[in-house]
Amino acid sequence: MQFAIFGGLSCVTPRKNDCSECAVKAAGLQVTFLLYNNDYSTPTAESWERDVFIRNVKSFNYAMGKDYHTSFD
Repeated sequence: MQFAIFGGLSCVTPRKNDCSECAVKAAGLQVTFLLYNNDYSTPTAESWERDVFIRNVKSFNYAMGKDYHTSFD
């Protein structure tokens, strides 16, 4: 399951054995937001996606210095 959520997964420090802890160092993260698709919540979800989520993705991509996907249709 962890490889479905994190991309480029590795440990910050090498593990001593299979049972030792691993502070996750990941190059990517997948997030899923579950929303009800109904007349009450759809306008709020669309507004949140437009005003919060897309803005944060643009800011993150711009901060990475690659100007990657900073303009969405």
